[in-house]
Amino acid sequence: MKRLFVHVDGVVQGVGFRPFVYRLAREHGLTGWVKNTAQGVDLEVQGREAGLNAFIDSLRHKPPPLSQVKSLRRVDQDIRTGEKGFTVLESSPQGRTTVLISPDITICPDCLRELFDAGHRKHLYPFINCTNCGPRYSIIRALPYDRVHTSMAAFSMCPPCQAEYDDPGDRRFHAQPNGCARCGPRLGLVKNTQADPLPHTISLLKQGRIVAIKGIGGFHIACRADLTEPVKRLRANKRRRQKPFALMVPDLDHARRIARLTQQDITLLRHRAAPIVLVKKHPDCPLSPLIAPNLDTIGLMLPYTPLHHLLFRLGLPPGQAHFSALVMTSANRRGRPLIKEEQALLEAFGDECADILGHDRAIVNRIDDSVIAADSAGPFFIRRSRGFAPLPLALPQAGKATLCLGAEKTNTIAVTQGRHAFLSGYIGDVKTLETFDYMRETASTLQRLYAVDFTQVACDMHPRYETSRWAGSLGLPVLKVQHHHAHIASVLGEREYPGPVIGIAFDGTGYGTDATGWGGEILCADTRAFTREGFLSPLALPGGDRAVKEPYRIALACLHHLYGKQALAKDLPLFTTCEGPGLRVLMDMLEKGLHTVQATSAGRLFDAVSSLLGLCRVISYQGQAAMELEAAAHSARPPFRSYPFHLTGGTPFEINTWPMVAAIVEDVEAGRAIPAIAADFHRTLARMVTAACLRVRDTRAMDRVALSGGVLQNRLLRDLARQDLTEAGFTVWFNQVVPPGDGGIAYGQAVVAVCREARD
Repeated sequence: MKRLFVHVDGVVQGVGFRPFVYRLAREHGLTGWVKNTAQGVDLEVQGREAGLNAFIDSLRHKPPPLSQVKSLRRVDQDIRTGEKGFTVLESSPQGRTTVLISPDITICPDCLRELFDAGHRKHLYPFINCTNCGPRYSIIRALPYDRVHTSMAAFSMCPPCQAEYDDPGDRRFHAQPNGCARCGPRLGLVKNTQADPLPHTISLLKQGRIVAIKGIGGFHIACRADLTEPVKRLRANKRRRQKPFALMVPDLDHARRIARLTQQDITLLRHRAAPIVLVKKHPDCPLSPLIAPNLDTIGLMLPYTPLHHLLFRLGLPPGQAHFSALVMTSANRRGRPLIKEEQALLEAFGDECADILGHDRAIVNRIDDSVIAADSAGPFFIRRSRGFAPLPLALPQAGKATLCLGAEKTNTIAVTQGRHAFLSGYIGDVKTLETFDYMRETASTLQRLYAVDFTQVACDMHPRYETSRWAGSLGLPVLKVQHHHAHIASVLGEREYPGPVIGIAFDGTGYGTDATGWGGEILCADTRAFTREGFLSPLALPGGDRAVKEPYRIALACLHHLYGKQALAKDLPLFTTCEGPGLRVLMDMLEKGLHTVQATSAGRLFDAVSSLLGLCRVISYQGQAAMELEAAAHSARPPFRSYPFHLTGGTPFEINTWPMVAAIVEDVEAGRAIPAIAADFHRTLARMVTAACLRVRDTRAMDRVALSGGVLQNRLLRDLARQDLTEAGFTVWFNQVVPPGDGGIAYGQAVVAVCREARD
């Protein structure tokens, strides 16, 4: 006989770990106990050595599907005589918190089956869940993860639910959100309070009305996706002229009618996090053309809560659905955070929604939907949020507890503790007061949950970012990390590689070490520092930030650079959509260099070419011009050709893009097909990347390339660059665990923070 004390670290609370331990101990004839602590799960087991060995092996290698065992420590104990059975003890909240929080998980197959089982006690209950599914992060206030520390504390379980909760053999043993129609959360309509909530909501949607629906992490605004009129009204209500809407479809059969799904798409759609997946539109897509104007992709997700399934299938035979697809867009005003409370929703959208379908389970921590895309090498994040946050990311080494404030737009933040970086869900553009406050709220939440005492703060180098200003006000040492170095460091952190690598950082605009706008950078970088090896030709941005929203200004600046005032005589689609007087004013600005800044930006180069081709004159959402340019390129037939360019200067060298831009202008004037020009532009940019990497390899003897930045969300460019670089003998790395865009900056800052600390 032997007795062991075992401590388990990782995602081991709220995922059925204690019930798993209980059943495993009983299976092997062991006695002892198990309990949650602030550090994970502690347990003691006693029995014969063979049973103990089998028990430990299952703990390590066969844990519950939602758990993640990071480490397992065992210590021999003295035998206890007379111990009978195995018990689950009350949690011990003492000590520094190190346990990991589970993200919110989509409804499991067992609960889904029970939801539509007329003989089951929880038939049609919109909040059915078990230890394998349901809300987690969105309802938690403190650790350990016990009901008293969640918003479910407001609901007292009825005797049948309590019996499930107390039964070690039940799937709902210690399922903290457990409840039923008798004792758990309930649906309610905000306007028509006398109507039956679900049937009334379904009826409104069928009529083409707009309805707000409360989900796990916040509200969605929903309407039918197959009718143009409600989609048009929704665009007007949200002041969202062209940005694509995410859709929820009832099942894969309906998804296949909307999109051409690859096996990889299907796997992602079925993922337990139920993210929005960017997929190719079907040529005969039956939905409103206003869903994703001028794009060949569409964002789809499957229902991930019991409420979603009921909206599609209530009262229908299996396989049938009330709707082929519903728009499910986040309920927020532009630049504001996701709304999580009924009253706030009523104030923001009350006049525009036919009704608001809410419920009385409070959302403690709002969390937006995740967005994933895939290229030829596999999936990557566009937005890492619900279903993934706040699961930690590994750091190269342990370091000081650091608050990492990320970027200004597409903001996420990170909190470091030991070798973990806890990356928040999507926050948004912190230039608005509401979103800035949400960022601070999120920092406070992560600090409280993990009992972190910050000793430093990391932020972007830009002196005028709100995050930089706030960092300086916290009374802590401030570590400023250059924007593009953070992008490359995020790739190195994912790969657990210290560097150096050739870093390709392509994005919109970031603050450079020379106080100019960067965005098309070739770096030699490791996790601590970098040198600038090369850059794309600087572009003039007349009007500064206004040029970002009006790409035709950048296109005109390109033409002015090439042809001077004679540019206005060119026969280009740009001039058919812009007013002559306005163009002449801009031309005068360019001649005199007034209100014009320069940026070496790959993102702005995409904007300029998109506008030169007549695709996008003015944007209504971030990345629109580049996305429409990529969509145009996808309709071209290979092989693609490369436009001319050349590398000039020493270190840093310039990738001279002007021969390419001039050739594009000539092709447009000659009437060449726009998709072919768009495809050749992508091919040329990939060739530029390879040429630059060959130049650095010749002088630095490096053969690893890390590519990051918002432009690297472009799947065509990713595939072309990977192909060219691989053929040239390089090892090629992209972001996979964090987004390549600014949503990954906070993690990159965390990597730099711990690695610089080790050097210092």
